[in-house]
Amino acid sequence: MIDSDAYILPNHHFIDSALIPVLSGFNPEKDLYPYGKETFSVKVKEAISILNQLSTSFNTLYNNISEITLNNNDDYVIILSDRPTRVILGKNNIITKLNILKSFDESLGQRQLTDFRLLDMRYNKQLVAKEWS
Repeated sequence: MIDSDAYILPNHHFIDSALIPVLSGFNPEKDLYPYGKETFSVKVKEAISILNQLSTSFNTLYNNISEITLNNNDDYVIILSDRPTRVILGKNNIITKLNILKSFDESLGQRQLTDFRLLDMRYNKQLVAKEWS
């Protein structure tokens, strides 16, 4: 387990019932995750920063995150709990992309992000949405 400051926490019995996002696809080397200390994994620190940003400025999305993963191309991917929608953020300009995603969500009206199978944000100032078929 890891906290919002990227410190590695000891395992606790409530982990199994806690509704917290899972981090996957990151380097599993145990030396990167010393208990009681900040992780040495740059990518995990970036993922924690993404979660912190979402928690602060886009709480509805944060509460719907099942997982943040790093794909084979080192793109950050958010997987939502509902349906499960995949949001590919890419590698760069993550905060800008989160703001675009928030604006997109607000413009949907009655629809929701989970009405889409995939939201691909790897492209410059663009969001590619694929609906469920």
